Amino acid sequence: MELLRRALAALSAAAGSGPIAAGSRPPRAPIPSRWRLAAWCCGLATAVAGTPGAEAAAAAEYLPATAAARCTPWPTTAALQPLRARAIGLLGQRGIREPEAWTDAVLVALCAAQLPASAENVSLVFALIERESSFHPHGLLPNAPGAWRKLAYRAIDDLLAAELRDFERLLGREAAGRFVGHAMGALREVGLLDRERLRRSFDRHDERFGWSRRVFTEWDVEHFVARDLLTLADEVTPLGLLLRGALAWEPRWRELLGDGRLFRSVGPLQVQPEAAVDIAAEDHIALDLARARALLYTVQGGVYFGVRQLKPVIAAYTAERALTESSAGFVAADWRQGFVFACRDAALVTQIARLAGRSLPPDTSLSSPPVRALLLSLGATLATPPGASAPGAAGADHAAAVDALLAAAGSPALGQVPLYGRLRAAYRSRFGVEPASAVVPDLQYASAKTGRYRLRDVVDDTRRRFVANCARLGCAG
Repeated sequence: MELLRRALAALSAAAGSGPIAAGSRPPRAPIPSRWRLAAWCCGLATAVAGTPGAEAAAAAEYLPATAAARCTPWPTTAALQPLRARAIGLLGQRGIREPEAWTDAVLVALCAAQLPASAENVSLVFALIERESSFHPHGLLPNAPGAWRKLAYRAIDDLLAAELRDFERLLGREAAGRFVGHAMGALREVGLLDRERLRRSFDRHDERFGWSRRVFTEWDVEHFVARDLLTLADEVTPLGLLLRGALAWEPRWRELLGDGRLFRSVGPLQVQPEAAVDIAAEDHIALDLARARALLYTVQGGVYFGVRQLKPVIAAYTAERALTESSAGFVAADWRQGFVFACRDAALVTQIARLAGRSLPPDTSLSSPPVRALLLSLGATLATPPGASAPGAAGADHAAAVDALLAAAGSPALGQVPLYGRLRAAYRSRFGVEPASAVVPDLQYASAKTGRYRLRDVVDDTRRRFVANCARLGCAG
């Protein structure tokens, strides 16, 4: 208890306020009570279920008027009706709740994004939704309840390392630095700067309050656990200290923290709320972050913004033919990496490195200085490779050709750059095999929700799901 009093005194003194009595709670800002929160949940659930009035009202918030008129409640062309029926049957057979709502949301999103509502495209979007959220609009946590513990551990690690990105997203850049500095001062005052000790402290209170037993979706974390944490009055836990520090420093932060916003990407297709705001702005629709996050937690809104993010990647791989098992995997990989033609550029980087007898890390960008240096060293090799349609350049001309190639990284124009053809011809001649047009780089990621994972595993899983969906939906291939 003495440790507790010292922590509370340190927090209050740093904030310039009077001491907070142990066992008491600071004045609460206007946060919805339990029954109001339950009513809000029910309202969201109604929107998720897709009642006609709610769906139309929500769609009007983010769909351009022309797209809403053309695509809602779903594009009812005669050609689409058999595909729609098969898609609903597929989801129903797999036990997905509201199969009609999910199917119509995908068809509306493809229509609004001006992508073909083909069996291949529906199969891919279904595969990605299933992988990212198991068709749960609130973003099903893949390893709940362990995911909540990982998020808390990430908060501890971020705090001790003074990593501000998550706190800046919650509180804003200016406030985040003061917030973290204040919390660190409080932890230092009570001698709680050991990561393992902080983790054990969180685990004890996690068990006491039963947070993990109620956390199965992102929405649960953001809208229940955050508010439960705000009720902590005298618990010396890492998040409790952080929250008490925030409340003592500036009361308005209580409302920001109480609203959750713990995840960078949310919903059935894991879209960042900031990206949804930008997409809406492209359509001249004003959408704030709070409303964007709420829409991403619905079937219709979450699918729409996810498909809009997928649009340039799908368009890039379907310019000449419908999606195949291979190209569906490249779409998933490019989407996960965050830019179009990532796999194509990765293939070229690999081929350049092999021609030069070097190796490069799998995350090396095509436009990076190391790749430019290798290309410049290949001037003689690329002078006139067998099978090239035109002689190569030398000296300053070769440097200009290299710069033209690098400038086309990430764009469809790369294939028309002369040096691109010469590189592929040189590779074919040297190694006697056709150079791959795209490869999935061997990248690894770390996520608080899923732990460590490899990009190739994500792609392989997406391909398997795509093939299984295609078998039921009747893809042309």
